[in-house]
Amino acid sequence: MRIAIYAASLLPFTAALAACSGSHGVADAKPPSTSAHHIVIVDVSASSAALSDVLLRQAVQRRITADLKKSLQLGDRITYYEAGSRNAERMVATLDIKTGYSQRVPAALTKLSKAMGGSATKFESTGGDGGTNLLLAMETIQPSCAARSTVTVSTDGIEESDAYSTSAALNAGKPVTLPSPPTAYLSGCHVRLVGLGLTGGLSGQNQVLPAAQLAALRKGWTAYLQAAGVAPDAIEFVSAL
Repeated sequence: MRIAIYAASLLPFTAALAACSGSHGVADAKPPSTSAHHIVIVDVSASSAALSDVLLRQAVQRRITADLKKSLQLGDRITYYEAGSRNAERMVATLDIKTGYSQRVPAALTKLSKAMGGSATKFESTGGDGGTNLLLAMETIQPSCAARSTVTVSTDGIEESDAYSTSAALNAGKPVTLPSPPTAYLSGCHVRLVGLGLTGGLSGQNQVLPAAQLAALRKGWTAYLQAAGVAPDAIEFVSAL
């Protein structure tokens, strides 16, 4: 487990296309033999510091796009969801695009950034959702975990749903024991939780859960993700930006 605190035969044809369509990188040169699916989920619950604080929101968006830029290849798919209340709207993707010669990686990342910006705008006007159904969102989406696929979640990691209250467990000094996943539905995926344990923003006081609570939160999510089929070295927590 990794915890972060703070691809010659088509080359002439590709070069000609690049000259017509703008800048590109190595990942843009040729579609891989197996396309990956990159899921991005943003927690839009009212308690989300990554949306309520402008500087933290910008830092989270930069981190997510920078991480995707490293792994995204031509032919890959990006799907963007919001997670919060338990309703049908949250089960529908806000953005679903596939990169290709007419949809290059930089353009796809720009569209993702705009989608995240749209979530922030809605958050500012509504104040966010009343619940945090992260597990329901992930289990309903059922990501395709082909090679190189990733699931990135912008969240403090505090599941607050009918099934479980993380804050109640933390406040009582108890272990975080998330409900067991239905299957190993994340087997093969790299899962990254960005903003885990952050309770305040960069504009004011950048607050992280106390060490014991943060450790309990990580342990709880690690247990859930491994039970869902994620390899230990494919779990990444980002608690500082």
